[in-house]
Amino acid sequence: MKHLFLIISIISIAFSNPLKAEKTAYERSTYRVKFGENIGGTLPMPFPAEIRKITSFNPLFSPYVAIEATRWFSQKWGVTAGLALDIRGMAAGADVLYFNTELTVGEGEQSGVFNGTYSGFVEMRPKNIYVTLPVMAAYRFNSAWDINFGLYVSYLGSGSFKGVAKDGYMRTPNSTGERIDITSATFDFADELRKFDCGLMVGGNWNFWGNFGAYAHFIYGFIPIFPGDFEGVSGYRMTNLYGSLGLSYKL
Repeated sequence: MKHLFLIISIISIAFSNPLKAEKTAYERSTYRVKFGENIGGTLPMPFPAEIRKITSFNPLFSPYVAIEATRWFSQKWGVTAGLALDIRGMAAGADVLYFNTELTVGEGEQSGVFNGTYSGFVEMRPKNIYVTLPVMAAYRFNSAWDINFGLYVSYLGSGSFKGVAKDGYMRTPNSTGERIDITSATFDFADELRKFDCGLMVGGNWNFWGNFGAYAHFIYGFIPIFPGDFEGVSGYRMTNLYGSLGLSYKL
C-alpha cells in the first residue's frame, strides 16, 4: 500500500508541474516599435450622392511610427497601449453636382469668396499630422500571431486641407441662386480642422523571424474633422478612414 501511494504521488507530481509551468510561463509585458505607411482617405460618410464620380485617387507619403506596450494578464489576453506619430494624407479628384462648399475665386469680375453649391471638377489634398494614443484589448493565438481591437485618440499637431475647383459653376447661396462660372478656384480649410480625433482601431501582428514582424491595422474615425456648423463642407461628415501596413520589432 505504501509503494502504491508513492507511485501515485510521483505520477501526480510529474503531471501537475508541467501544467503549472505552462500556466505561468508567459511574458508579462512585451514591447514593440512599428514603422509603416498609412493608406486611405478623409472622406464624407455616408458617401453623398453629390459626388458623382471619383476620377483619381493617390495616397500621399503618410508614415506611421509607433511604440507599443502590451501587459498580458494570461496566456491569451492582455491590454495594449502606445504612442504614435500618425500622418494621414491623400489626393483625390471627383466630379460633383451641387456640392455644398466654399470657394475662393481670385480672378475676373466675379472674384471673391463664395458659399453655395458647386458643380464641376474638384480635387482635395488633406494631409494631417497627428499624435495618436491607441488603447486596445490584445488576444494572442500563439507566439507568432496576436490581434488587437479597441479605440484610439489623436491630437492634431499640424493640419492641411487644400484643394482646387475648375471647369464648373457655383450657385449661391443655394442650388436655385445666382450662377457663378468657375474657371479655377481654390479652398483652404486648415484653420477649421478639429484638434482631436478618436475612433475604432483593429489590427494584428505577425512575428515572422525572431523579433522581426509585420503589422496591419485599420482605423475608423467617429468624429468629423470639421465642426458641424462649418459651411465649407456643410452637411457632410468628413471622417478619417485609413489602414496601415508595415514592419515591427519586438524589444
